[in-house]
Amino acid sequence: MNTGRNSAALRDLGFLARLLNETDDGTELVDADGTLRYVNRAGADGMYAGDAGAAEGSDWVQLWPAGSRLKAGEALDAARAGRPFRFRGCREDADGKPSWWDVSLSPMDCGADPCSLAISRDVTRLVAQNEQLEIVGAEMRHRLRNAFTIATSLTVLAARQAPEHRAFADRLIDAFRQYVAVQEIVLDPHAAKSFDKLLPMIMGAFGSNEIFEYGPIPEIDLPDGSVQALALAFGELCTNSLKHGSLRDGRAVRLDVSVGSEMLEVVWRETTRFGQPREGGQGLALIDRMVTICGGSVAREVTPDAMVTAIRLPHADPRYA
Repeated sequence: MNTGRNSAALRDLGFLARLLNETDDGTELVDADGTLRYVNRAGADGMYAGDAGAAEGSDWVQLWPAGSRLKAGEALDAARAGRPFRFRGCREDADGKPSWWDVSLSPMDCGADPCSLAISRDVTRLVAQNEQLEIVGAEMRHRLRNAFTIATSLTVLAARQAPEHRAFADRLIDAFRQYVAVQEIVLDPHAAKSFDKLLPMIMGAFGSNEIFEYGPIPEIDLPDGSVQALALAFGELCTNSLKHGSLRDGRAVRLDVSVGSEMLEVVWRETTRFGQPREGGQGLALIDRMVTICGGSVAREVTPDAMVTAIRLPHADPRYA
């Protein structure tokens, strides 16, 4: 028996345990039967509200509250089958204050005894921030809806006093309705976001579909980030064109759309004579940042007589994989 090698191994294990105790993430080793064999300090403090020794030897699934046990059980079943599994679990302290954890359970090669490694990260602050964003988003939708309702009512009243402008008022009211419909889809995280339905609505909000030339619009579902980036980019391009470009001059804008296995590309083409770009303009820079954040890209070519902007946005629609 090589006692020197065994002593070195024990020293290594002790060093590894001390190292894991310095991390902020919970680290656990779970047997194939679900028994918790090891947990570091962060895992014991944050998830079990006790010391590591008290938690080790317990049923890992039963250590979770009732509301998270189903997912924990699914994770253990997946690990037994050799597949990693991720889920989000919730715990409450003695005062009933919840904490949220992103958990990944991955199978490991532990020799004769199969086991899994669980890494648990505290995402309570992130969950709270997301809840705040949802509340702010709901309030924004409410305020925008009220603003457009007031604008529509004022337009109707004005048209009654000047019947000769009724046709213009009707077009304006229709544009307001399109704006409301678009912002509901863009800001609501639960709304279905199909590109073939969204694009005509955005175009209609900026006048009418007749001022845009385009071919077939593919039926493809987009994630929230891509939809928000598309709406922002389209709104900025339309506004700039109304002030400086083709839409100001009564000329149509050409849109070409193509879909790859991972990316949707929308190419905006307008032919007109542009003036000098305004110093300090932030709209185009904001488009670039928003598209880049969601995993896309923007390519822009401006000549004295034309502008072409190609926007590529990620999608996850399996029909185009």
